[in-house]
Amino acid sequence: MDSDLQTEQAHKVANAVVFGQLESLIKDNPAIDLSSILNQQVSSYPQLVSSLAKTTLPSSAGQRRLGNVDLAAEAVSKQDRLPRISNETPIKVVEAFNNLIQEGQILHQLHGTYVIGVGLHYAVKTDISGDLDQITNLQYIHDKLPDIPAPRCLGTITDSQRIYFFMSRSPGSTLESVWPNLSVSTKVSIRNQLNSIFHHIRSLWFESQAERALIGGFVSSVSKDIRRTERIASNPVRSEKEFNEFLCSKPGRTTTTFIKGVCSAMSHNHRIDGNGRMLEDTVRVSSILDWETAGWYPEHWEFVKAMHAVDSRGPLRDWIDYLPTEAIGSYMVEYAVDCLIDRWHG
Repeated sequence: MDSDLQTEQAHKVANAVVFGQLESLIKDNPAIDLSSILNQQVSSYPQLVSSLAKTTLPSSAGQRRLGNVDLAAEAVSKQDRLPRISNETPIKVVEAFNNLIQEGQILHQLHGTYVIGVGLHYAVKTDISGDLDQITNLQYIHDKLPDIPAPRCLGTITDSQRIYFFMSRSPGSTLESVWPNLSVSTKVSIRNQLNSIFHHIRSLWFESQAERALIGGFVSSVSKDIRRTERIASNPVRSEKEFNEFLCSKPGRTTTTFIKGVCSAMSHNHRIDGNGRMLEDTVRVSSILDWETAGWYPEHWEFVKAMHAVDSRGPLRDWIDYLPTEAIGSYMVEYAVDCLIDRWHG
């Protein structure tokens, strides 16, 4: 394909990605301050165009006309191992992005969520949740703490089924995949690095004004709890007591005497801190991933969720010995209580 035409198509796709991101954020919050997002695009937009221009994007041949919009003619195959963007996404973006996704490398897959590598420097995360916290939390962290190692949000495309989150690709391997082969000294080094990173994250000051004193995402203020499935609080959570009540509830299930007793025994005077999510490249921690459940939560919550990653027979069986407790603390009582809640949820 002619280089000028390739660059033109790269701009079309990049424009659709950035427009999709802004449209989604404004739809979610019409009064959102876009300053930090637009400032970030000054550097990320040229990188996105450059990456797309180096990728073999299909030409307009082989497309059909439907109303006033050009749509890819190729039907979605049920045998495709990766999701496709539906024909509801506007002009020529469909075929280009389906081409990128189908040729990409699966980096992670869980249920309906995929993380797909697009070249060495970019990735697309797609799921059916429509959760924008993974975008707003990352932008909040990059705005407040630009030195924290985390992916950069480059834009989004949404259709009636999925959200496609375009981001920079972090180098290295997942901690879980390399952990069993690491030496004790390397594990200690990782713990020290995580302590430093999480001290930095917890230096954020909780915005405790009455109108903003909500437990949940950094920007959305929506409380979440991920166990076997993700649960989202239906109402704003304004205190740790309300957060405990959310943890001890389940739609359609009777609140038993047992779970009432557990809830009443839970502390509700923990400090509210910024919480992230725990990846490393040999000895250097290269990135903190999966920010959709980050935000303002009780100070013990990071430790409790980190402990749930420990499997006595799995690759992280000694993870408990290397948790960055200097930064996130150690809360075995709270973890034990949460295990009772987990058992009740089933």
